Amino acid sequence: MEPERPKRILLVEDDVGIANVLAMHLRDERYDVVHSADGAEGLRLLEQGGWDALVLDLMLPGVDGLEICRRARAMTRYTPIIITSARSSEVHRILGLELGADDYLAKPFSVLELVARVKALLRRVEAMARDVRADAGSLELAGLPSIRWRAKPASTDGGSTSRRASSICCTTSRGTPTACSRAWTCSTRSGATSTKATNTR
Repeated sequence: MEPERPKRILLVEDDVGIANVLAMHLRDERYDVVHSADGAEGLRLLEQGGWDALVLDLMLPGVDGLEICRRARAMTRYTPIIITSARSSEVHRILGLELGADDYLAKPFSVLELVARVKALLRRVEAMARDVRADAGSLELAGLPSIRWRAKPASTDGGSTSRRASSICCTTSRGTPTACSRAWTCSTRSGATSTKATNTR
């Protein structure tokens, strides 16, 4: 089994002293940290993709942090963002979060607290990814059992199995089998409730 790759963190911070301390502590936690002191370069690195988290200052040369945050949320891949900034007013905190940041830490802050917030954010992302994988193949309907789809080969007139001709069957999360037609139409019944899911493709 191959070892798990280290999480990649992009650190965009123009204060080299602060960046060096943050990078040192994050690397102590076995994160792969890449630092940029310029907003334009940081945005270019972010657009390359493959980052597990972005630690972002707001007051940057080139492109400011709020613009980077806005553009990050326009990208296809979701990258968790923690803003660190000397702009500590309520207005700036709310603006940063509204533009898509997952967390906001006002300067001065504890480096250990920042590391703890990064770890907590990555744990949440991993937990959500596990939930998505666990729900794969299920159709979740509000207030009703989930439906799991499976293909059931149908027999031809001669009794042989045809791979192209198949019916679709499903089972509810409560273990009740239901029959589905070849038109991808499924009915599930829970008490007096009947729900029909149809693929019209």
